[in-house]
Amino acid sequence: MKYIYLNLIAFFGLIATYLALHYGYFLNIDNIVSSFYRSNFLVWFFFIVTDIGELALIFIGSIFLVTLLAIQGKYKAVFYSLISLLGGLASQSIIKNVLTIGRPENSFITSWGYAFPSGHTNMTTILFLCFCFYVLHDLFDKKRRVLYFTISILVIILVGLSRVYLNAHWVSDVLAGWCLGLFWATAPLAVVKIRNIKRLGSRSGRWAGEIPGRAGRDNIK
Repeated sequence: MKYIYLNLIAFFGLIATYLALHYGYFLNIDNIVSSFYRSNFLVWFFFIVTDIGELALIFIGSIFLVTLLAIQGKYKAVFYSLISLLGGLASQSIIKNVLTIGRPENSFITSWGYAFPSGHTNMTTILFLCFCFYVLHDLFDKKRRVLYFTISILVIILVGLSRVYLNAHWVSDVLAGWCLGLFWATAPLAVVKIRNIKRLGSRSGRWAGEIPGRAGRDNIK
């Protein structure tokens, strides 16, 4: 059920972020954050971090992820990952061009296109969460699984922060990017979970709360 809950949180979080932006609740926050002093060291640091979310590196990372999953025989995971990545890329482009929200002025980097949502944040979130869901899923070494998961979440957070710190995006753009990324990363698994619950429920005549899987986890191979 966790994927369904996460998917719903992401969806309503995205809607809430846009509504808060639309009605001006982010105006003061965005202006205050945009006017913060930027240290030379952190600007240099976030210059490096923000490149993780560049489309070229996301593409390379996606190829690596899909290849790794295919080698492991996780063909459903390959399909789910592609749905998440392509869906996230398409939806961010549609939302940007429909809402046409401008970027902050005096950015430290050259950025193109509209601001809302942050594409770097969105695609980084999808890629690294897919890694957590599908690659770490079968890693039974708990210490390594926790370590890789922690690193993945840290990268997702830092890329989002880099977009704000470098004045390439407003705070609301990054929040929307995290929500959109979480939505697409969990969407295929949420759909599968709902279908399996309905299937098990129709067979047993009662609601089934968990889907059978190896070691009590979902079988996503």
